[in-house]
Amino acid sequence: MAAADVNFRLDQDVKEDMEKACRDMGMTMTDPEGIHDVLNKLQLIFHFTELSEADLIRASEMEWKDFEDAIQCATAERIGADYILTRNVKDFLQSRKVFAFTPSEFLERYL
Repeated sequence: MAAADVNFRLDQDVKEDMEKACRDMGMTMTDPEGIHDVLNKLQLIFHFTELSEADLIRASEMEWKDFEDAIQCATAERIGADYILTRNVKDFLQSRKVFAFTPSEFLERYL
């Protein structure tokens, strides 16, 4: 699988799912070393990106109800991300360039 650009925010449900998946693989996200290990492994398939001032401006122009979601969408658009992975797909229905999937939907479709 090729590397993918990802705008990554860890909401509580995703965090819990990742922690469970990590435990199942013998890894942990409960201490600095475990988090470092998990992020190093994720970097093998994902590219993490920074938030820019332009993303904030674009997000404010989008006039979404949830500004944080708009920031994620604006950043994903800027980097040309293929998808946004989230538990709240409905929060991204306004996105016209980057489609949102739950982690489970993504895994079912692409792995």
